[in-house]
Amino acid sequence: SATSVMTTRPGWPGEAAALREVLGEAEAGVHLTLTVGAPLGPMPAFAAQGEFPPVGAVIRQAVAGRLPMGEIAAEIDRQLDAFVAAFGEPPAFVDGHQHVQTLPGVRDALLDALARRGWAGRLWVRDSADTVARILRRGVETGKALTVATLATGFAAAARRRAVAVNHGF
Repeated sequence: SATSVMTTRPGWPGEAAALREVLGEAEAGVHLTLTVGAPLGPMPAFAAQGEFPPVGAVIRQAVAGRLPMGEIAAEIDRQLDAFVAAFGEPPAFVDGHQHVQTLPGVRDALLDALARRGWAGRLWVRDSADTVARILRRGVETGKALTVATLATGFAAAARRRAVAVNHGF
């Protein structure tokens, strides 16, 4: 019923045309990425070689509060703009590649961008957190799920403060 797209990938513009054909049958969202491929614009501090850094480096920078937030915010805007340019409307939702949307710093830049665009209340954002009980009950990739949930701590509350809806469990 839905798919999300990486607007940074080389095939994006052509693939967007094919996806437009089924948008009445399925929703489309932005799969925000800061860890694979190339940014849509210059990011001299974050992606100096023209490629996003690996997820481990992004997590370490986010937790340490060392992300170049001006560059991150500009890239989030570029990825959202690329979606609107292709479809003529906002995405139905935003999620993130390797859960980057919930990382400290990134979350605020994303939620601020959605609020600035007047999209709060019009879409939802994926919260990658889950309760320990649900993670243990699933028993799948438990360590990874607990790490992701820990990194996403506070994301839902930050979204609610900006009137952005989130899902109710991973």
